[in-house]
Amino acid sequence: MTALDKDAIKAALESSVEDLVQYLLPAGHRDGRQWAVGDIDGNAGQSLRVELAGPKVGQWFDHQADDG
Repeated sequence: MTALDKDAIKAALESSVEDLVQYLLPAGHRDGRQWAVGDIDGNAGQSLRVELAGPKVGQWFDHQADDG
């Protein structure tokens, strides 16, 4: 895979990150610039956060599990 391919894939994912998290974590909701959900299993809560915009777009952190 070339650098151009990687850049194109990254750009495509970043531009559709909200659609992606809605698909992968449907129990969540938008909270400002983040997607909030309980955990990757779709449980209620707001412990797991995914950045939807800005320089950290796509990065996630689960505050309860202290993992990201």
